[in-house]
Amino acid sequence: MRERNYHKSFILLFCIYFFVSMVFPNEFKLMGRVGISEAFFAVMVLCYFILLILRKDGFKRFFKSILSFLTNKLYLSLTILLIIMIYSVSYSLEKTLAAGETIRFFTYLISGFIVVNEFKELREKELLLNTFIAGSLIVSIMGLAQIFTGKGMTVGIIINDVNVPRMESTLGNPNSLGAFAVIAFFPILMLGLHEKSSRKKTLYFILNIFLAMNIALTFSRNSWIALFIGMIVLTLLYNWKLIFVLIAGGSLSLLIPQVLDRIKQLGDMSINASRLYIWATAAKMIKDYPLRGVGNGNFISYYDIYTERYPELKMEGFTRFPTHNHYLKIQSELGIFGSIAFALSLLFSFISIYSASKLQASRYSYFYKGFLVSFICFLLLNLFDNILSIPQLTLGFWILIFNAQNIPYKDFN
Repeated sequence: MRERNYHKSFILLFCIYFFVSMVFPNEFKLMGRVGISEAFFAVMVLCYFILLILRKDGFKRFFKSILSFLTNKLYLSLTILLIIMIYSVSYSLEKTLAAGETIRFFTYLISGFIVVNEFKELREKELLLNTFIAGSLIVSIMGLAQIFTGKGMTVGIIINDVNVPRMESTLGNPNSLGAFAVIAFFPILMLGLHEKSSRKKTLYFILNIFLAMNIALTFSRNSWIALFIGMIVLTLLYNWKLIFVLIAGGSLSLLIPQVLDRIKQLGDMSINASRLYIWATAAKMIKDYPLRGVGNGNFISYYDIYTERYPELKMEGFTRFPTHNHYLKIQSELGIFGSIAFALSLLFSFISIYSASKLQASRYSYFYKGFLVSFICFLLLNLFDNILSIPQLTLGFWILIFNAQNIPYKDFN
């Protein structure tokens, strides 16, 4: 009984860590040095080891879990990717930068290991889903608060010679907020469509409206495209009537003049050219370092070197710039073997999410039906941004994928 109470306490602590990591901005530091998320992670890991000590045969079961963890195809592909990252530190131009990104990725694997081995019962898995939904609510409300108060928006965009502020909520960047809102939108929409309680259904739809407003007012064209394609996928997979939601939402958004003007910029090559130059720089780097890349996180370290070497790719005011394409980032930094390991991890992630979505009708399976669409949108978003480099979003992404593992089939029979 006492061991069970320890377990419940740890489950709650992990959910708090998950929530804090999503909601609190990276700029928030304890004593000006340690991020709140990092501090909670350290406390959470310490408590996990205490839990292992308190359990009967805790460490014996722990090492068995590690062996089991490494025999799973998804975990194995991610572990290989981690090993490649660790090796890349040795030849990176900026070793501290490479080590930092590698350690961050390692924290995702540790979090995933804990989710797989501690969140085994359906009610525990649904607790993680509830934590994600609660985090999405807070992030979306904070975004809307910025629009109504005019405070906290540090990024603007020029539309028809007017500087239009873009909401960023607690994620520090409008494109990051747009991506977060797209990922959260579809699982919550599916929960709302299948919820029988009218009160809960209303709350889900209100949250979806909040998320849609966040997506619209970030003025992130990538997020708009991902949402549009996601709605089409959802319509084709589950219910053709959802096309009316797409038409209604799209029509309402066009009533905002800035949104309509921003859509018109999709074909403006003067605005889109910067990414093409950055991708061309990545292509040069990949050609020079095809096998092992330049080192984890080190694309920005080499960016200025390459734009000096190739003046035709240089842009005024652009320095130490990221790839704005995560697949190019992986290939340019970790080489072909890193790209293969990353591609396999995405494939096995898709299989895990699909398996969870095909379970007997339940709140859990409905969430993952929506998250399957979010995953497709996520792949699309990473074509135009380094979404997987955003800690607040990436942690949630991997936790939800790991939560689709180790399914308690007894609860669905």
